[in-house]
Amino acid sequence: MPDDPEGVPDDPEGVPNDPEGVPNDPAAVPNDPAAVPDDPAAVPNDPAAVPNDPAAVPNDPAAVPDDPEGVPNDPAAVPDDPEGVPNDPAAVPDDPEGVPDDPARPLPCAAARAILLQSATDPADGGRSGPHGAVRRMAARRPAKEHDMATLPKGIAERLAFFEQHAPVWAASPAAIGLTAAQVTALASLVNTARTAFNAAQNARSASRAATVSQTDAMGSLSDYGADLIKTIRAFAETTKDPSVYSKAQIPPPAAPSPVGPPEMPTELAASFLFPWGVRLTWKGSVSQGAYFGVFRRLRGETQFTFLQITKDRFFDDTGLPAGATGADYYIAAFREQHQVNAPPIALQFAPGADGSTTVTSLGLAA
Repeated sequence: MPDDPEGVPDDPEGVPNDPEGVPNDPAAVPNDPAAVPDDPAAVPNDPAAVPNDPAAVPNDPAAVPDDPEGVPNDPAAVPDDPEGVPNDPAAVPDDPEGVPDDPARPLPCAAARAILLQSATDPADGGRSGPHGAVRRMAARRPAKEHDMATLPKGIAERLAFFEQHAPVWAASPAAIGLTAAQVTALASLVNTARTAFNAAQNARSASRAATVSQTDAMGSLSDYGADLIKTIRAFAETTKDPSVYSKAQIPPPAAPSPVGPPEMPTELAASFLFPWGVRLTWKGSVSQGAYFGVFRRLRGETQFTFLQITKDRFFDDTGLPAGATGADYYIAAFREQHQVNAPPIALQFAPGADGSTTVTSLGLAA
């Protein structure tokens, strides 16, 4: 194809139909994009202009780009020689730490402190004043604090005592230990300020403890006296049987007692004879929450038990046996409110002794 764009015929018929007329030498293709006519009429619209000979289609798949968008507009931008790409691994940094993985990641502490100190420095006064100067002084003191903690005591009182002891020693000859008179004077002032604040804190703690004790005593006295007055009001309401006393005093009336349920059943009922004529009964049971016992007896020949006595004791002496009685049945009942729990009755068989006394000839559960 001629280098001169004017050599391209305007007539599309000037394009040869023979595919062999297309030069195979890529050097014949101009690298100058200006050699491509701007006139679209120079491009044949006739599909017959496309060669049908498959031999004219290159067999090398590498010649066909997979991504049409990846083909640069300027063919000269793509190197023909793949060796033009540097194979030297030295172009890649060996130290991956030199390349930050995350650009938003903060710098290490040491680097951040260096930048902070540099940006905080005020050229007018060396960064000793203003908010930047304060940040600079704070950042610059941290390593000193960590270093000096091996010498300084950890406790506040012990640390204060350390400086109170060393301040006059350092002030005696500051130049001999690398200090200035101004530095030891400032140290003495700080020691005095710290001592004043420490004493104030100690006095505040002592005053707080004393105030707490005083409060506890005052509240104890108030609670005891007030509780006695409430008892007096309740006793007055009970004595006068006037429930309005509670509303007048603005205190709640006593809650109604909740039912406590039936009492425990008496157990281990036993009997022994009393001289010259009587029976002692003993048993086990509870009299808690208002419980008490009742004693019942049925003589031989009787069909019903007779109530003898109420007691909170756990024994009963029956000295009212009729003369000539040959036996009797007894049982103990436990009472609480409207509840009654009966123990199984026992049967006693009597026999007169030779001296006129009575003995038990048998003891067992009554029928």
